[in-house]
Amino acid sequence: MGQHGTVLPHPGSLRYTRGHSRLPYLLLTPLIVVLLAFVVWPIAVLVVESLKTGGNSYVSVFTDPTRARVLGTTLWQSAVSAVLTLLLGLLIAWTLRITKRKWLKILLWAAIIVPMWMSVVVKNYAWTMILGRQGPINGLLGMLGLPQVDMLYTPFAVVIGMVYTLFPLAVMPTYLALTSIPENLIAAAKSLGARPWTVLGTVVFPMAKGTILVVAILMYVLTAGFYVTPIILGGSRSTFISRLVQDDIFLRFDTASAAATSVIILLVAVGLIFAAVLAVGRKRFEEALG
Repeated sequence: MGQHGTVLPHPGSLRYTRGHSRLPYLLLTPLIVVLLAFVVWPIAVLVVESLKTGGNSYVSVFTDPTRARVLGTTLWQSAVSAVLTLLLGLLIAWTLRITKRKWLKILLWAAIIVPMWMSVVVKNYAWTMILGRQGPINGLLGMLGLPQVDMLYTPFAVVIGMVYTLFPLAVMPTYLALTSIPENLIAAAKSLGARPWTVLGTVVFPMAKGTILVVAILMYVLTAGFYVTPIILGGSRSTFISRLVQDDIFLRFDTASAAATSVIILLVAVGLIFAAVLAVGRKRFEEALG
């Protein structure tokens, strides 16, 4: 009992409280160790390796014609793929949101889930058969009396392959954002005479723009790191940064250039993600990630 009649806590309970307050930090220790071992340490090694030439490896990425072309190819094809992936994801998500036809919902969900069960290699080789000279598209053109089109080993083929691989990842968060919009708002807009596209532009998009922006940036970051799809569908005319890094390591044994190129792409990805967090806020960014 204290001087003013207050009850003092038992010393044992204070020790328990102090020990209990340290428990969350102890539970976080394995996660911190994993992050240090598999994220922080590899990035640190990558940066140190890239600086072995005193920064010349970074300069060569922008001054060497081949490296600059590969960097430009990666950035613009990734941007096109990200935009198309986002548009396709929005279209499918919005259709799932508004359609009342059960068969259409089943068909769309199957189109989303089935590609996720397939490996990247299988999906890309399927597209080589579809886009090839003997594929169904050129076969249809031949039946119509039209000339065949060389679609395989082109930037077009790479973009198609990347969009097909990533669109399920764009549909999921977009669909969740659209379903969170109250139905009465959409109904009110329609009751005032708004057409479907007007509803999308004035009601749906403003309420889901944060998620849409996050999905677009994440699609861009993912496409910039693609390796298998550009090799299988693009050939030598669509070399991505990942292929250049591989050649630097295993053909030219130039680990400094490989590290510098990797750091540049990493900085682009981190910069875009940081910009997305600033634009929409950390909470909405985490919600978009699911």
